[in-house]
Amino acid sequence: MDNPDADGNLKCNQCGVTDVPVVKEMPHSKGMHITAYCYHCGKYIKHLPKTTVLEAMPFGKYNGMPFAQIADIDPEYLKWLCDTEEISQRIREAAEGALFLIDK
Repeated sequence: MDNPDADGNLKCNQCGVTDVPVVKEMPHSKGMHITAYCYHCGKYIKHLPKTTVLEAMPFGKYNGMPFAQIADIDPEYLKWLCDTEEISQRIREAAEGALFLIDK
């Protein structure tokens, strides 16, 4: 089970790190799961909810915030997400979509 810190960020139960986890889409018997792993020790943290369209950030300092709102207040964060190899394709696409909308 995940262990959020005081700000609601995911916290690794193994090493206690609360920074941005490595997020991967992993195959599962019921389809693809979005899974968070600790970037520091590699331990599984939790499966993250998956909706048809990813509208809100599933982890980190903007956990639960809509991507469109993040684009308005911190577009550099979304640009960083897009350039980070460890970020899942689904999250990258949501970030790119939000950035596209603010450029219009």
